[in-house]
Amino acid sequence: MKTKIKILIPGIITVFLIIISGYLISQKEIEPPPAILKIDGKEQISGIGSYCWTDTWNALCADMGEVPTAQEPLIAGSPFTALLRLPLNEPPYELRFDVIRVDPENQINLSARGWRWWDIWHLQTKNFTLTLEPEQDIELSLEPGLYVLSIGAWWTEKGSASYGFLVEVQSNGTDAAPAITVSPVNQTPPSNASTFPTIIAIQPDAGTTGTKVVITGAGFTARDNNVAFRLAPEDSPGTSKVGYINKLVSSDGRTIEFVIPEFLGACAFPLPKTTPITVCPLSGLKFKPGTQTYPVFVVNKNGSSNCVNFTLSR
Repeated sequence: MKTKIKILIPGIITVFLIIISGYLISQKEIEPPPAILKIDGKEQISGIGSYCWTDTWNALCADMGEVPTAQEPLIAGSPFTALLRLPLNEPPYELRFDVIRVDPENQINLSARGWRWWDIWHLQTKNFTLTLEPEQDIELSLEPGLYVLSIGAWWTEKGSASYGFLVEVQSNGTDAAPAITVSPVNQTPPSNASTFPTIIAIQPDAGTTGTKVVITGAGFTARDNNVAFRLAPEDSPGTSKVGYINKLVSSDGRTIEFVIPEFLGACAFPLPKTTPITVCPLSGLKFKPGTQTYPVFVVNKNGSSNCVNFTLSR
């Protein structure tokens, strides 16, 4: 009897270690595959930004403070046609396309994963909705310059992912093209372009835990607004630590009221509806001790707003 027990215990331990090892490996590998952009026969693999992604057993959310792109831009004249190829054959149920003109000073000093990282949140952005297809041509007419093309895609089964591409538009010897005219093939003009969240003011702009704060702006939804605090510096490698105050309401679409909490959530809600259910991997993020100034922005189903600063003392 004792011999059987001695044989059984190592077997149980081995099985347990295999299960744990498999879980840790699967957690490490949860990440959406990249998208591809093709211009004039040349392809660029996207950088992978914020995402909430699920595989067979696990799900993981990552929130990036900046947009990653390839090191070298695709070169194009104007106008030009870009072929966008998403990583899944399943059509997304929502697809957003943003065009942002950038300069070298908008790049942050970070080389994580061999990508270039761009701080674009304070820059002028043109937002468009593409047709809900996994592969499509997009016709673009842009002034000469360097552009980040940001893609946001949402799938029913796998979750959501954001991608960044880098394109340099060069002068083709003709008159300058119209300023940022974007015409995806067979595109239906988006109805929510004017509701993209925007912050005009935050009052007060300093306080402690328990302080009542009012954000005024536009593009806030009736419910499920998330006020986000960027807790880590913008040049932090990997995923940025962003904490959220979740599920805030706005009765008029222009104001959000909340109280500074002791702890912040780690995800913006609602999470994607997936099978298995997407879970938020962390909770209870804390503000730093002492007096710190945090960039604050609003996240809802319409997208992410510009940032304003709030100084918190603890």
